[in-house]
Amino acid sequence: METKKIYTSPLGDIKLRFEEGDLIALDFIAPDDQDDLPEEKSKFVYSDSFIWLDRYFAGKVPDFIPNHKLNGTEFQKTVWNILKTIPYGKTVSYTDVAEEVARYFGKDNAAPRAVGQAIGANPIPIIIPCHRVIGKNGSLVGYKHGVDKKIALLFIEKTDMSGIRF
Repeated sequence: METKKIYTSPLGDIKLRFEEGDLIALDFIAPDDQDDLPEEKSKFVYSDSFIWLDRYFAGKVPDFIPNHKLNGTEFQKTVWNILKTIPYGKTVSYTDVAEEVARYFGKDNAAPRAVGQAIGANPIPIIIPCHRVIGKNGSLVGYKHGVDKKIALLFIEKTDMSGIRF
């Protein structure tokens, strides 16, 4: 059975979806996206996802990953698992991720477009840190919740922004 909860963050409300207690999706709620929401915001919910988000938005490095279940292809899950290894406060390029994916599959290279699509399909952004992936030239390319949120998340992590092109 799927349940939905709302987490109020400094960057706006976030809808979390759970299946049998495991986090399966996390999305910032756009002002015009009020369909299919729980009736009330959850302020005091015991959930390792809420604890993780509390720590993260307080500027602390979470020392665990909440219980979650990834629904996707083997390729997508591989990309998402590689994203989990990007250190807090650091960035990598899409090319770096593609090279790591290629190594995982024992290939000379991985299709950057396919890697980018898998990153964009990340069901649990923030926790699976796709916001830490930037263009090879340092540009802040793509983030399904907007570049402004990507920048804010990098600032929360005190990421060195000197090499990033705005």
